[in-house]
Amino acid sequence: MKAILQFVDYKVLNTVYKHNPALDDKEFEELNPEFEVTLRLTKEDHAFIKLSIEFGDKKVQETSLYVYAQIAGLFEFESEEEISNENKKELLQVNGLAILYPYIRSLVTDLTSKGSNEGVILPTVNISEMLRNELSKEDKPFNISNQQD
Repeated sequence: MKAILQFVDYKVLNTVYKHNPALDDKEFEELNPEFEVTLRLTKEDHAFIKLSIEFGDKKVQETSLYVYAQIAGLFEFESEEEISNENKKELLQVNGLAILYPYIRSLVTDLTSKGSNEGVILPTVNISEMLRNELSKEDKPFNISNQQD
């Protein structure tokens, strides 16, 4: 049985890594990652998800590091029945993000391990739960915007 949402590929769009070794001796840094997600549907049953993560202090004065990473995933919808745009968006938000998150998680670990003794390992997450929690917050650092061709 073939899934309706097919993952085709992903690309790294942007990375920024800053490290201040003078602040490495801090016992615990609260980095509070912020995510941004952009979904785009095309007319040809393709979809793109841009997933960004950002944490730390851009000037690396408050925290020992700053990381920004952005990836884009390409997906296709394959179904013998017509799928509504609302259902496509729901599939992308939950399943598409669940597919892409490990890639950005690995990218962050690899990027941060190059400049310090230990890489930052983001926790595994339940995407459905994260979406529910983040979308219900008043001040939403987790943004989802939809675009359509």
